[in-house]
Amino acid sequence: MKNKVKYGADDRMCDLVENDYRVLMVMARLGMGLGFGDKTVGEVCSECGVDVDTFSVIVKMIVEGDYPSDSDIDRVSLSTLMAGLNRAHSYYLDFRLPEIRRQLIKAWGGSDEDLLRVMVDYFDEFVNDVRRHVQYEDEVFFPYVCALEKGLTAGTRRPDGTGERQDPMIARLGEMRRLLVKYYPSRDTNSMNEVLLDLGICEQAMELHRNVENVLLPAKIARVERERKETQ
Repeated sequence: MKNKVKYGADDRMCDLVENDYRVLMVMARLGMGLGFGDKTVGEVCSECGVDVDTFSVIVKMIVEGDYPSDSDIDRVSLSTLMAGLNRAHSYYLDFRLPEIRRQLIKAWGGSDEDLLRVMVDYFDEFVNDVRRHVQYEDEVFFPYVCALEKGLTAGTRRPDGTGERQDPMIARLGEMRRLLVKYYPSRDTNSMNEVLLDLGICEQAMELHRNVENVLLPAKIARVERERKETQ
């Protein structure tokens, strides 16, 4: 990140991305591509069918490091948040984590196969943790939120939060990076450095995911639940 700069819907999307590359994570989760030229944040969101307020609030959490205000919570779209979280699940399980595993094995080469097996097993345990987390959300948490959006929560189990469940998973990624730095048995580190960088990027992406689930989403759910009760 370069600077904590406040951005709005009328600012150029390219300037926002240039200031903080982590914005690319938000764009990917919300189904927004590249090649937008000099179009504004509002224009790009409109063309991609993304709620600009939700995009702006998530970016604000990243770029400015702020927790969402009451007005931010009012503005975000629950359906947009859910779509982004669902895409994040696919990103981790179908792309990012399998790719890191492949790169790890390739970078290791023929050195100390026993230690490689330990590291791969450790990584696989982490992936299994992610799968269990995703399964809980898909089977319990997300159906409740979808029902809440439609006003159909009667008889539906209200789930516990999900964000705190991610803390041990994120810590496992950091521990794996430390283990690789300490014990990787080769002087040729170019390929392994790529693995370490990818682990760091994945850790940042998961922290963003956790913050949306642990801060923004529960606040929005509570707001919608209160509104539903008031109108009954």
